[in-house]
Amino acid sequence: MNFLAHSMISLELEKTIPNSRTLFGNFVGDFYKGRIENLAVASHIQDGVRLHRFIDSTTDRQENFLNPLLAKDFGRFKGIVSDIVIDHFIAKNFSGLFQLDLEQTEMEILETILQYQSIFPREFRSLLNWLSQNKALSHYAYLDFLTDRVFSGMAQRITRGEKLCLAGDVLKKHYAELEKLAIQEFLYTKDESIRKYQSYIALANIT
Repeated sequence: MNFLAHSMISLELEKTIPNSRTLFGNFVGDFYKGRIENLAVASHIQDGVRLHRFIDSTTDRQENFLNPLLAKDFGRFKGIVSDIVIDHFIAKNFSGLFQLDLEQTEMEILETILQYQSIFPREFRSLLNWLSQNKALSHYAYLDFLTDRVFSGMAQRITRGEKLCLAGDVLKKHYAELEKLAIQEFLYTKDESIRKYQSYIALANIT
């Protein structure tokens, strides 16, 4: 999943574990490599990276609800398209899913991330600047933003990523079905990754 979905799972986790602070580590999880225990960051950031990996391992499963529609057209890039499609439909249905205002929530998420700017991973700052300047988390709700800024940009940056230029057309063609499947996948992944995280915390407290 992409930044909005990861962020909202961290915020949902706070409802069950009020003192959890996973947002930053979860948001930048792709920028931290190697064993979590060896990362030179605070324990709550390690916990966020751990949650990030629980989320990724869940969406990477073969049974991802979006795979049947995306695998034929995008092959090994289906996970990338799935992430973006999920963020699109989360943004589109944001108030109904979370009873929150999307633009206000986006601002609060970015404000939290900026509190950690002194320890930003390498290359993350430029990405955050792009996300902030383009109001990307909320603009994911708009198809034109996906096709003109997101899919086309990724197609240029990824080796043999030309297929991603077709993603907008595929999204429009299967829009209603993808919307249903994307919400289903997000809700499943949210529940499953939070369950995995809670199980890890419970085991860690025992040992």
